[in-house]
Amino acid sequence: MSNLLKGRKQAFRDLEDKYSCDHVSTDLRIRTISGGGIQRVKQCLRCGRAASQPMGLEEAVEISGRSEFPAFDEVLKDSWEKAYDNESRSIIGSYDNKKEFQRAEFFKEYEKYLSSKEWRIKREKVLKRANGLCEGCGESEAEEVHHLSYKNVGKEFLFELVAICTYCHEALHEN
Repeated sequence: MSNLLKGRKQAFRDLEDKYSCDHVSTDLRIRTISGGGIQRVKQCLRCGRAASQPMGLEEAVEISGRSEFPAFDEVLKDSWEKAYDNESRSIIGSYDNKKEFQRAEFFKEYEKYLSSKEWRIKREKVLKRANGLCEGCGESEAEEVHHLSYKNVGKEFLFELVAICTYCHEALHEN
């Protein structure tokens, strides 16, 4: 992994730490939800997020000792999220968005995995299972192994891998 990616990865970890919130300081608030319903929830006074499940009036009065509650502060919540987004964008730099950065980081790790002994063993098992025949067209020699899903890369099940010829592999990646 390049030093740039390592630095960005650490910067994102630091950002997640900075913006994680354990909702230590809360206040009971009323918020209006879609459809006009009213909820009484504890709102974190640091990050602005709801810090409890909605509760009935009796429970809210019992917890707070009052029957009137201020409105849920959407501005507080929105400003916290906007600050996080701005810092996130500054870390990403040349990447258009966080997803693009994460994708680039994933493929750096993926390339390293494809050169590992663990991958070579799985690859051989899949080619053996296919008896050397492409599982895409059923006609050509299987030369490559393709992931049907990248969800479990590194811990993939063999049924998530198919033995295919170069032509079928290129066709799959075009789509």
